[in-house]
Amino acid sequence: MVTNAMAPLALNSSAARVSRRVVLLSLSASALPAYAQPAKTPTTGGTWDQVVAAAKKEGRLVLYSGAATPTTLGPVIKRFESQFGIKVDLIFGRPSEIRERIRAEQAAGRIQADLVMDGPTINQPAFIGAYVPHEEIPNASKLVAPFVDDGLLLPVGIGRQTVLMNTRVVKPADEPKSWNDLLDPKWKGKIVIDDPRSPGSGGLVFDVLNEKLGPDYLRKLAAQAPVISTDISLNERRVVQGEFAFFVPFRIQSILNLKGLPVKAMSASEGDVYIIMALLRVKDAPHPNAARLFMNHFLDSPTQRHLLDAAYGTVTGESDAELPAQLREINQGKLLGASVPQGLDERRKAIGALFAK
Repeated sequence: MVTNAMAPLALNSSAARVSRRVVLLSLSASALPAYAQPAKTPTTGGTWDQVVAAAKKEGRLVLYSGAATPTTLGPVIKRFESQFGIKVDLIFGRPSEIRERIRAEQAAGRIQADLVMDGPTINQPAFIGAYVPHEEIPNASKLVAPFVDDGLLLPVGIGRQTVLMNTRVVKPADEPKSWNDLLDPKWKGKIVIDDPRSPGSGGLVFDVLNEKLGPDYLRKLAAQAPVISTDISLNERRVVQGEFAFFVPFRIQSILNLKGLPVKAMSASEGDVYIIMALLRVKDAPHPNAARLFMNHFLDSPTQRHLLDAAYGTVTGESDAELPAQLREINQGKLLGASVPQGLDERRKAIGALFAK
């Protein structure tokens, strides 16, 4: 059942039509329909076989995602359900909505979520009490540098962030190869950016650019008179239509939706900024063993391969040799860095001030 402010989400892939409920989270956390509250099941603390058996007995998992979309998660969930017989309810919304819902559930003592998929900003003091250490995850041993399991936040994939350009507006000889190429005077007024002050992609990406390239770089970029807009999909369309030459930051995985259009993504010589997709186990979750099992499932080879196919990055070093050339090139590009959550709010204010001048 879906209540007033929400509607079922139709997935694009038939492979994603699995036996689960997919709900769009509304701005109001109270609008989310409540699931029945089963008796709390402690994690076994025993062997992995015991965890798997307990997860199957629980029979259900509730996953909140503010990161990967239902279209991306659909095949992963379908395979999990088929393999283990555990039904998954996926709740998808903006990261801010997901975080507010978690706070509301914890405050009310009516926990519905078992797992949350979000970026690293959720691992801040305001959220720490809502999550518990996930205990042993066998596939965590597959993580490769720079990705590490800290016992609470388990990285499961990355989304590269770079620059989208219109290939009719930007001639081949003028295509930027570096973040610094955006500072060319010819591009003044021709750049649209996600809000650097927001908790979304803009705030995270400009934080990394500030750290790696310095505040002076951002001052010079601000002098290019970029238009600030928080509607990411609209910003992509505005570049497709030639209203702007560039959009920063551009989610690489969106390139699959723009096939055949006059756009391409920049492969920066310094590297792409990336945003970590992570899973966290919710405190007092109704289905803690199913949560651990799904965390392990997300790091297995088929899931990591699926992420590569969907233009996300793997955290286990899974081979991309069989991907189309375009996706191979994207995934083999350098990584510049990821935003660190500690102190991010204050840094965002300082960065926003640079663009406000």
